[in-house]
Amino acid sequence: MLSILEIAQINKPIVWTLHDMWPFLGNQHYTEESEWVTGYQSRADDDPERIAWEMKSKLWRQPFHIVGPSAWITRCAQKSALTSGWPSTLIPYPLCVSTWNPADPMYARMSMGLPSDKILVLYGAVGGTRDPRKGFDLLLSALQYLPSHLTAKILLVVFGESDLPNRVDSNFPIHFFGPIQDDSTLRLIYSSSDVVVVPSRLEAFGQVALEAQACGAPVVAFDNSGLSDVIAHKITGYLAQAFDVKDLATGIEWGVDVKANQKLQLQARCLERVNAKFSNEVVGNQYAKLYRELIELNN
Repeated sequence: MLSILEIAQINKPIVWTLHDMWPFLGNQHYTEESEWVTGYQSRADDDPERIAWEMKSKLWRQPFHIVGPSAWITRCAQKSALTSGWPSTLIPYPLCVSTWNPADPMYARMSMGLPSDKILVLYGAVGGTRDPRKGFDLLLSALQYLPSHLTAKILLVVFGESDLPNRVDSNFPIHFFGPIQDDSTLRLIYSSSDVVVVPSRLEAFGQVALEAQACGAPVVAFDNSGLSDVIAHKITGYLAQAFDVKDLATGIEWGVDVKANQKLQLQARCLERVNAKFSNEVVGNQYAKLYRELIELNN
């Protein structure tokens, strides 16, 4: 971890890949507010967010080269008074396609102890049921709008958590996997799922969505922030109108239907898109090109 001051003391060109909004916010890593655009000027002089933002503005005099993994977070960096003049490039996160690929769904379910006769709706995030940004409450609301022939068969599968927080209740049975420590296990969980739901309010990118698609699972999310880049609407998943839980339910129903009736076509579309846009080779070449350009610029 580097402090604001320590970052300022680096005397080499910096390429900063955004994993959240912190570089152009105050102390926060994400926010739905817009005060950061103008530097928290509406807040008191001793407000911690304003102090941190002004410290960055004062100390970071040499522009860094921003790499945004999604169009949304790249636009955010371009809007902030702190980073608006900095150069930026859009390069997505990479994925190792030899690690993330479909496993046979029945084998995956058997291996993970999941039932073969249920519709598995997967949700996963570390601390995700407790973090409002991850939108677990929106998923629970959306499930209420599904038709009865689906709700009777749904099993909600959750990884990254071992139980629900206090005062949160679900009308659906939940299978908790807790924290997952290895990629091979997570690959099987993705492959076993009928649909993966990533109902986040804000995401810089959406790595879970990308991994799940690479494993042949349709992914449903809101058409906002970084997830809009990761999912191809009605091709590899479904992008619901932002925070419209009824439309999210429509997406879940679409995903279940596609997985049941177009599994092989879905897998082919997902793998083609992942290989074309997100593979290590494709993304690595984009970074190599950027580094070469910056080296030439600074020689």
